[in-house]
Amino acid sequence: MVGIIGVSYDVTERRRAEMERDRHAAQLQGLADASLAMNSALSLDETLKIVTEKAREIIGAHMSVTGMTVNENWEQAINSISLSDKYSTFRKFGGRPDGSGIYSIVCQSNRPMRMTQAELEAHPKWREYGPHVGGHPPLRGWLAAPLWGETGGTSA
Repeated sequence: MVGIIGVSYDVTERRRAEMERDRHAAQLQGLADASLAMNSALSLDETLKIVTEKAREIIGAHMSVTGMTVNENWEQAINSISLSDKYSTFRKFGGRPDGSGIYSIVCQSNRPMRMTQAELEAHPKWREYGPHVGGHPPLRGWLAAPLWGETGGTSA
């Protein structure tokens, strides 16, 4: 007599956990790489470019912006922009904040903000991008975190 015994084991959850672990490890490696690159930067502009690019890469976003506002001069707020290839058509976008849009909320409150696309589109400050609103890259969500530093009263 010949018999066959079959055993079945669902590895879906295990595979999901492994993928999550790998994603987390890649993010941590990205942070380590960013730290090394920032420490080797020779200027503030170079540091801001590195922060912007690495932030976009680490979280998998299509757009990342780093700004530094000095003495509430909102027009100088955007210092570095990183766009994925998907958003390459917006690389020549030249709109500048004027202090009336949603970005100013983070600068004034010095608190991080995170919004889904629906929350962002419903926010009254979102449409206050001035004359450039039609040319602004599309956003599917928004995360902003203030960076603050002290050098003669400068905040970033």
